[in-house]
Amino acid sequence: MLEFNLFGFPVKVTPWFWLFSGMIGLFFYGGNMSNPAELIYVLLIMMVFFLSILCHELGHAFFFRKYGKGFVEITIHAFGGIAKSSHFAMTRRQRFIAILAGPMANLILA
Repeated sequence: MLEFNLFGFPVKVTPWFWLFSGMIGLFFYGGNMSNPAELIYVLLIMMVFFLSILCHELGHAFFFRKYGKGFVEITIHAFGGIAKSSHFAMTRRQRFIAILAGPMANLILA
């Protein structure tokens, strides 16, 4: 498992994420793996998935931190990611903004 800190948030990336994103990359570009360029395309797809999911979860995590919701940990797994907070008591408005922050971060990235 890959673990690192980014902007003060502990981030964990499971091996299943790399396997799953690599399989998707192979599905789209891995027809002829004798061509080295196709391996580069597979790696690029894996990086795009990683950055997209990480950006999305960072959007949630920043708003958890803004509202003082304790320790926030980001985990990226095979089918996406999750930003876990140690404290879940939020108002309806805070919850709405924290939920919306993930997709908004992806729109900004786009």
